[in-house]
Amino acid sequence: MSNVTSIDFDDCQIRLVEKENGQFWYVVADVCRCVGVAINSRTGKPNVTVATRELGDDHKEKYRVDTPENPKNPWIDMMIVSPQGLIHMLSLSDTLKAQEFKQFIQHQPLFSDSQNLTYAAAAE
Repeated sequence: MSNVTSIDFDDCQIRLVEKENGQFWYVVADVCRCVGVAINSRTGKPNVTVATRELGDDHKEKYRVDTPENPKNPWIDMMIVSPQGLIHMLSLSDTLKAQEFKQFIQHQPLFSDSQNLTYAAAAE
């Protein structure tokens, strides 16, 4: 069973990774690409280092995904962020699309479930 799923926002797919505690973390490159945050003007590719530089290590991490369909590169490392890290990252952006995505994501069941898991664990 894969622990990677996705959501669609404005005809753009954003992958989510389900962590061991059931919380869903968001693939930073997908978020950047979909909302136009931290895009390198020369290459047109997302710069996940720039996008996550204001986040603490407890809200971002690298996640390795196996890619058996590509024998030359059997895995890729993706930067993922927690729901709280995602909201903080989007709050730092002044783009309209980032703010629209922030509103969209806060009403998604996976986001709400992840938030509840985090708050429940903190209360214990």
